[in-house]
Amino acid sequence: MKFNYKFVITAVFLLCTLLIAGCGSNSAPVESTPPETTAAPFSDSNVTSGIQSGTDVEALIGTWTLDKTVSTTDPDAAAVETEETRVYVFADNGTGSVTAADTSVSFEYAMQGNVLTFVTDAGAVEMYQTAFDEDGALLLTRINNDGTQQELVEYFVHPEE
Repeated sequence: MKFNYKFVITAVFLLCTLLIAGCGSNSAPVESTPPETTAAPFSDSNVTSGIQSGTDVEALIGTWTLDKTVSTTDPDAAAVETEETRVYVFADNGTGSVTAADTSVSFEYAMQGNVLTFVTDAGAVEMYQTAFDEDGALLLTRINNDGTQQELVEYFVHPEE
């Protein structure tokens, strides 16, 4: 029996070519690979430890009642009427509660700079940009999941005692 080297070499070459082509077709094209991700803002913060840092943290502690809601896109617009009254209570140990109509939700909160993060007992996370106006009202602007801010600012005041 005579061994045909040309046939064997050609067969090995074709087999290797098919193997390389098969491996190359399983890799994702460059345009379909997801972009390199970056960490979410404040993802390194441990909100379960309560207040960590921030400006005006001491001013946040206490009871706050919703006074009005104002549009950020139209500064000349009148305040938006709200039917719901919400009351936030912030304790100095990093816990709090929000009461609205017939519901009350407990949460833990943390503040980094002017960003307030709530984590409710159910595990929901909410983020707000905070500020205080010249009259001492607490201004909360909700931060959406994509990092954008909502177009309404809620003004909270201390209730008259």
